[in-house]
Amino acid sequence: DETPTHTPAAPANDGLPHPDDPAKRDEHLALFELVPHEAATFVSIASGNWNDTHVWKDGVIPNGGAQVLVSAGTTVTFDAVQTNAMKWVRVDGELDFATSVDTQMLVETVIVDPAGTLHIGTVANPIQSGVAARLVIADMGRAIDTTWDPDQLSRGLISHGTVAMQGEEVTPFLPLAVAPVRGSTQLTLDAVPVRWRVGDRLVLTGTSTDLDAKQDEELKIVAINGNTVTIDSDDAKVGTQGLKFNHTPPAGFGLKVYVADMNRNVVVMSQNPAINDRRGHVMFMHSNKVQV
Repeated sequence: DETPTHTPAAPANDGLPHPDDPAKRDEHLALFELVPHEAATFVSIASGNWNDTHVWKDGVIPNGGAQVLVSAGTTVTFDAVQTNAMKWVRVDGELDFATSVDTQMLVETVIVDPAGTLHIGTVANPIQSGVAARLVIADMGRAIDTTWDPDQLSRGLISHGTVAMQGEEVTPFLPLAVAPVRGSTQLTLDAVPVRWRVGDRLVLTGTSTDLDAKQDEELKIVAINGNTVTIDSDDAKVGTQGLKFNHTPPAGFGLKVYVADMNRNVVVMSQNPAINDRRGHVMFMHSNKVQV
């Protein structure tokens, strides 16, 4: 006797997203159910600057508590510095941060539709030197409402579409020409860094073989002269404080100690990172159209 075989029918394309992947479909639907079109309290009806009343359906610029829809077919340039938090922004069209003025968007959740675009600077038009662009994930004074959002997808930047973030060029990290020792207030780099500035925060890697020692040090730049950087290891104390630890790499392997500059002029950050359940997150989901 031959054992009959059965080939499952292909999933029906019923107009819902990801017809061949139920897990992605459920995730997609759960995300966009958080920001339905009909719940938007501010809707763009024309392209233009965020602070232009003609851009918005009722002629009012989005304010604290706003639920914003950047509509398909419109391009809105965000040119504001917000101090009152919005609840959410859904991008079905294009949302571009202005590149020549300081900007700060204060919002609990930003969701980019598969057909939507978010630009915080691009390769062709980066956020300019001396200008800061900040996306601040707002602390709304509470944990995520899991009745509304049981999957806890909200409170952050979540994109299924196109995202670009491009700021000024900064040397991200460099090796040290000389391994620094405890008490030192200067670091000698292998090269002259690009756009490291007084006030920038540095992280100097620890070299202890004790995994519990945690000897990475966070430093502040107080002066720069070529490849010599003067640092302060504790700006809460009066005067310039030297390093707390030796930073000597293991001998015989040609290893060097590295220091990284943490400052950038494009920043995605939490308003209140001190409380875990109020911090934001970033997810680029179901789309590889991302350049950061």
